[in-house]
Amino acid sequence: MPYAPTIREEELKNKVAADLFPSFDCTRILGAVDFNAKGHMNPDSPDPTYSSLIADLRAAMKALAAQIAQKVHEHGFLK
Repeated sequence: MPYAPTIREEELKNKVAADLFPSFDCTRILGAVDFNAKGHMNPDSPDPTYSSLIADLRAAMKALAAQIAQKVHEHGFLK
């Protein structure tokens, strides 16, 4: 089980997990998902899969926010 000394920590963890615990889920990490000092996700990623998924998530969140805003005004929660 030799591992290259230059691989990223997340990749090393996944390789060790896959080698030592093959019956467990060793899911691939999408891009360089990290958090800044304020606890917010870093939105930049070179991974096209991650970028596509985050774009879909943002679009779905905007659509949901519009539906919620309509119901809030309809039922008079904000006056």
